[in-house]
Amino acid sequence: MEVIGLVDRVFNAVADIAKGRKGFATDGEEHEGRLSYEAGLSAAMAVFREALASGDPRTMILVDHAYVAQERQFCDARDTKALSSLRAAAIGFDDSLNSLTVVADAALYRVADKTHSHNSDHLIDGMPVDVFHDTCRGHRVRLTNTLRSPGINMLEKAIHEQRIVNMGAAQDGYLTLQKGALGA
Repeated sequence: MEVIGLVDRVFNAVADIAKGRKGFATDGEEHEGRLSYEAGLSAAMAVFREALASGDPRTMILVDHAYVAQERQFCDARDTKALSSLRAAAIGFDDSLNSLTVVADAALYRVADKTHSHNSDHLIDGMPVDVFHDTCRGHRVRLTNTLRSPGINMLEKAIHEQRIVNMGAAQDGYLTLQKGALGA
């Protein structure tokens, strides 16, 4: 599975979703808006499911990162709370990608592990909670909070639920990488 192709498809899906939302709000373009919106949602769901099927934490992070980046592009500049949340997600994804690079080098990760707390409150399955875990947790909270908002289309909520599943799977995959790097 080509990650670049998934990222490109998720960019297009979010563009279709945004076009659909704009169509909903434009008199006479409601039908075309609905078609675009639903096509975008369907395409996004397919991409998130493919990313999950890859089992690769990097792929899952890159796809969600691309989705968030595209959402930022279509977000109204006056929606400062949403923009702040999306910006925080993007920073976390960037940090997570760095973590994936470090954990891939066992010697380097063993050195980095010396900077992590080993208190049981800061461990998952015996592994240190680092920025990768923090990012996945934070993103799941962000998505869960969105699910609590009334009026959001159930198809769109399903995508958020899929993204939550993907973040859990990315974390599970990362745990495997941590255990390999630390010889656990």
